[in-house]
Amino acid sequence: MQFFKTASRKIILFLSIFLLCFVSSVPKVRSTVKELTSSDKAVESVQKSEVDKLNKNAFQMDRKAVDKNSYYDLLNLIIGCLTLFVLFWTLRWVRKYTKVAEKELEIKEFPKVGCLVHREDATLDTWITLKNLSDQIVAVKMDCNISFGNKKINCFDEYNGTKYWNMGPWGSKTGHFHFKDLFQQGNILTKEVIEMHEQHINKEKRITSWSKDDEEKTKNLNTRFIRLLFGSVNKDRFGPEPRLRMFINLTCYRENRNPIQNPIGHYVYEHKKRMIWIPIVTDDSPVWEIPYTSGSRAINKS
Repeated sequence: MQFFKTASRKIILFLSIFLLCFVSSVPKVRSTVKELTSSDKAVESVQKSEVDKLNKNAFQMDRKAVDKNSYYDLLNLIIGCLTLFVLFWTLRWVRKYTKVAEKELEIKEFPKVGCLVHREDATLDTWITLKNLSDQIVAVKMDCNISFGNKKINCFDEYNGTKYWNMGPWGSKTGHFHFKDLFQQGNILTKEVIEMHEQHINKEKRITSWSKDDEEKTKNLNTRFIRLLFGSVNKDRFGPEPRLRMFINLTCYRENRNPIQNPIGHYVYEHKKRMIWIPIVTDDSPVWEIPYTSGSRAINKS
């Protein structure tokens, strides 16, 4: 019995000591737990601050990268716009000066053909000279568009735009037609009337002892013959005061090229006093509206 009392006392004492130790250790444990909790929170706050700092740095870096990329994109856009502007200006400049060069080449390639109507007093022949003023080979059709009064005279293939006048570089050619042939082939006067006037002039030559070296007599006889021709014209057919006119129009041809029109101008023959072809300085309408050049307008359009 005594043993059990002693053992129970020891157990109680042991439990009391254990409880006392446990109770005394609880605050320490709590403080330790608190310390551990606060340390964990500190660690977490440190980690959170570090993460925030890293995120902030990353954001700043991303923002800088974005800003940098935006700057490069803007710079590329500006460079692209400038490149397009330079290309556009270059193409415009090239196109402009290409047209200028083409026009200069066209002008250079344009066959310049001059025409001269010889103006000699009281000559029975009308002399016309064509001059090639270019370094190219050209073929020219000359249409004199001869008219008498209100009738157009179709005669002489060389002067009605039928035959070609072929000329080399800087070359020239001279041709002529006689008044007698003009009046006869143009059906202005009959052959019999013209021969009658010729016989009359030849009779005067024999009477006046005419010679070729006597220019004054030759002019006088030629003047009389021309006046006889004009005076014998049927005025009912050609008008009360018919005049001999011509409008020279040249058509220049080159190999493998379109023909080019070159209207020279109007001429009127003065048969009352001077017996000479007189150029008409002005016309009542522009050259492209003159009936003689209607064919040239069709060619120009093609």
